Amino acid sequence: MSQAKDRELPSPKELRAQAHRDAVKGTQRAFQSPPRGDRRPPRVVSDAERQGVPPTDTRARSPLGVGQSTTTRPERLSRHKPEPGRHQEPAHPRTGRPAGTSTPEYFTGVAPHPTTSPDGH
Repeated sequence: MSQAKDRELPSPKELRAQAHRDAVKGTQRAFQSPPRGDRRPPRVVSDAERQGVPPTDTRARSPLGVGQSTTTRPERLSRHKPEPGRHQEPAHPRTGRPAGTSTPEYFTGVAPHPTTSPDGH
């Protein structure tokens, strides 16, 4: 007999346990900090980070040049021309954010077509 035939296959329970161990190990690697060393420069800590900003400073600015978000907010998008398949509704009463509904045309990009036969098929 060959060596491969002499070995028993792992049980489903053992396979699940190994898969779980592998998943835990992968998750831990994914969320840990990258290794220090030659791969990246050391992080520079600014004076503002070391000292902090006093609570009375009403004109405080971000220490590392981080500013206002440049992403487009939904409120701005709603002011643009309407898209086919979307219907504007009054703003949400609690949040004041724009609201609306979408038809299947919006999701597929295909306008609905009427049926061609009298029986609907």
